[in-house]
Amino acid sequence: LGEDGVPFRPWLTAWTDACSGEFVGWMLTAEPSSDTIAESFCRAAAYTRGSDIHGLPGAVYVDNGKDYRSERFEGGKVAYKGLGKLNARFDPDGEGGDNAKSLLQYFDVNMIRAQPYKAWSKTIERLFGVIEQRWIRELPGWCGDSPDERPQNLGIELSRLQKDGKMLTFEQFAEIWATKILPEYRAHRGADGRSPGEIYASAERYPMPTPNWDTLALMKSQAVQRKVETTGIRFQNQRHWNETLA
Repeated sequence: LGEDGVPFRPWLTAWTDACSGEFVGWMLTAEPSSDTIAESFCRAAAYTRGSDIHGLPGAVYVDNGKDYRSERFEGGKVAYKGLGKLNARFDPDGEGGDNAKSLLQYFDVNMIRAQPYKAWSKTIERLFGVIEQRWIRELPGWCGDSPDERPQNLGIELSRLQKDGKMLTFEQFAEIWATKILPEYRAHRGADGRSPGEIYASAERYPMPTPNWDTLALMKSQAVQRKVETTGIRFQNQRHWNETLA
């Protein structure tokens, strides 16, 4: 249930380690966008106290969706107006032009794209499928991952759950994901007898640094144009002013 009391399907944006299948960065939202992609990537790269999951990858393997093709995340000439002004480019030298970099360009992370219209080339979809079948489908309100899987009389069932107060809120689902589903997934053993967590802990790491949150926060921010006048800059109905502007 959303804050407005209307049922919706939460969206998981996630990054996984290709060697182990370990979830290294993720974010649950009501709707995906380049914001959630950049945020979950930064969560994967940054150091978190008590976790051994951090550091930049040598390359990322992604879908061909338009959210991944924003200049803000990838760089280059592709831009989509439907996502808003996502032409954010970090300019470390303050010179503009070709010196401006996207999030991945700044960190020298290569991008590899999945083959278009070939679902089997998206390895993370298989991991999502495991989670769907083992854990998600048992939760109240599960509505299937395809029309063929959709439970019969879904609308009636949702209404009954909502009336009886058994429909999960977004916060409740997020807690179940973080405290139950994700730990159990990390501990489940595959055909080789090892879990994703064990494989990740024992695998060789790519020799890339771990950026701090201050850098990441700046890198994933959006850049937009504002008109500067002697009276200041207007933004979200507030005036920002400094003596230098005069």
